[in-house]
Amino acid sequence: MSATPVALAARRATGVGPARRILDIVVSLIVLVLSLPLTLGIALAIRLTSRGPVLFNQTRIGEGYRAFTIHKFRTMAMHNGGAEYTVRNDPRITAVGRYLRGLHLDELPQFINVLAGEMTLVGPRPETPALAKRYPPELRGVLYYRPGMTGPCQVFMKTPQVPAGMDADAFYLNELVPERVALDMEFLENATLGNTLALMMRTLAVILHVREAGPRMQRRSRAA
Repeated sequence: MSATPVALAARRATGVGPARRILDIVVSLIVLVLSLPLTLGIALAIRLTSRGPVLFNQTRIGEGYRAFTIHKFRTMAMHNGGAEYTVRNDPRITAVGRYLRGLHLDELPQFINVLAGEMTLVGPRPETPALAKRYPPELRGVLYYRPGMTGPCQVFMKTPQVPAGMDADAFYLNELVPERVALDMEFLENATLGNTLALMMRTLAVILHVREAGPRMQRRSRAA
């Protein structure tokens, strides 16, 4: 009997490779040190403008389908409920949180996850356990790879507007997840150091609102 796509993915998802791991460590250390004054300023702004903790800590699914705790600056009001998937113009986002999300500064604490080896710089975004359980079986293989701070979905997909009257989680799982998994697997099958650096540069261009041209990624048979 042939192995299922999930079993094959679990077998292949054995880490990020030494070159990408060195890149993770070097970049994380540099960013965490250089951003310390900014980090303190963000923490103070969150503390002074909304009730609740500075950091948002949540269980996510990591490499090998193992749970880990992701760290982000809190951008939403506390105890507001709602969908697990954040939608465009989400009313739960605070004024400071909207600014942080616009500049992707809310994700600075995730460099701690990268440094710890729980995440990598480029890879699939980590899912919550509840949403991961609802993935279609044929798409669950992507959940066995080490998740990333950014990836092709963040570069090539925009946050969509959920159709009126449709559940946000259902829209995410049925409409977006198949497209996201296809993009993530295209990268993971060609996760070279060059493609990793290319996606990091494209992410920076997106943050700075710089339009880039050129191929999405270069295909090579050996992952870094």
